[in-house]
Amino acid sequence: MKSLLKTILILFILTISTSCEKLEIKHDLVGEWKLFGSGGGIAGTGAILNYNSLILNNKDAYQNIRNDSIIENGTYRISKNDLDFMNSICSFKIKFTQVSRVGYSANQLGSYTYLIQMISQDTLALIEPYYDGFDYYYSRQ
Repeated sequence: MKSLLKTILILFILTISTSCEKLEIKHDLVGEWKLFGSGGGIAGTGAILNYNSLILNNKDAYQNIRNDSIIENGTYRISKNDLDFMNSICSFKIKFTQVSRVGYSANQLGSYTYLIQMISQDTLALIEPYYDGFDYYYSRQ
């Protein structure tokens, strides 16, 4: 009986500790991020995006904004990086699920998974998890 209680207590502590770590990264990400650049791709020139900023709220919703208008929105989910790609640099990944977009504009973040790299408190990189993928760079607003 004592070993069962110890096991339950250990599982409870592990659950709490991983939840706290997830909440900390989410807290770091919530807010408005201005897109200031892109890199990567096959030619290394980056991507051409059709939005100026990304807003992440604490209710797991995102918006892509272009000139003060919402051009794409949806939900996001943060989880541990279980991918082999850049596992030592990026501890977390973010999965965007698009709900709607304006007109026939191209997907911006779409329904994709990106690795999260907090370069500093005010600088964020979202990285496509493959070798010829794009990197997107943001500064906090």
